[in-house]
Amino acid sequence: MLEVQDLTVTFHTGRGTVTALHGVDLTLPTGRVTGLVGESGCGKTVTALAVMRLLRPPGEIRGGRVLLGGQNLLALSEREMDRVRGARIAMIFQQPRASLNPVFPVAAQLTHVLRLHRGLSGRAAWAEGEALLARAQLPRPERVMRAYPHQLSGGMCQRVMIALALACRPSVLLADEPTTALDVTVQLQIIELLKSLQQELGLTVLLITHDLGLVAEMCDFVSVMYAGRIVEAAPVSALFRRPLHPYTRGLMASRMRAGSRALPAGIPGRIPDLHQMPAGCPFHPRCPLAQGLCAERDASPETVDGGDPAASGAARMVRCHFWGRGVA
Repeated sequence: MLEVQDLTVTFHTGRGTVTALHGVDLTLPTGRVTGLVGESGCGKTVTALAVMRLLRPPGEIRGGRVLLGGQNLLALSEREMDRVRGARIAMIFQQPRASLNPVFPVAAQLTHVLRLHRGLSGRAAWAEGEALLARAQLPRPERVMRAYPHQLSGGMCQRVMIALALACRPSVLLADEPTTALDVTVQLQIIELLKSLQQELGLTVLLITHDLGLVAEMCDFVSVMYAGRIVEAAPVSALFRRPLHPYTRGLMASRMRAGSRALPAGIPGRIPDLHQMPAGCPFHPRCPLAQGLCAERDASPETVDGGDPAASGAARMVRCHFWGRGVA
């Protein structure tokens, strides 16, 4: 349904031009949920904004292709992209309240989308707006339609964002950390809502998160990102059973485990400054497997057998010179 090929993004700053995405490849199978995980600052949100063509200066897409149903979105004019964005591919943003216009009620924002993309007007747009809010499990949708964003809770704003994203019946949904700004009980409600809508509508979803528990709960496939690169990609069952890249193994070791009083091990160091990227593999200063070769050149993506019957023989990718060492 959606395929990202060799996507490269740079940012022009006062300290020079930096590369935020280095040839990112992603494949989203039709009707499935694919997770994109990694630490904050690794490039997950930039990837989603680039796919949606919402990246603005000083950011710039320098290369690659984004194929939606075979059509390269990066080759479209802005007017052509306006007809695609929202109608065929939509996005749920990380900060729901900040993503809604504070000076307009929900009705104005929702009916505008319905008029623009579906040609509805008047009572038809209002009725459809109420139906969308009801599908997003908002109580008293007629009252929510008249409310301003500041009159709604964070969870209600996120449900309005979900209704907006689904208003034009897109086939692909990008969800950028959709539960980050919410309390724990509301997080669970939003997760269950997204799961039910994805299954009901057959949506193809890219779920951006740093929460591996959420990935295990919702995703069929997962790609692991570090410093603007995909370092491992696999079916979820294979990744959790046998993580290959040392960064993925570090993320797994960083999880809190139910019933355990021990603190998670964590990963030493931090993501490198884009202005001062280390030579070779960007993970090598933090990597327990690093050798001289790692500081000299970056590893190339390598296709390997997942070795997991539940993955239906699906191949997986890892980007590491010495990934086989320490793998059970």
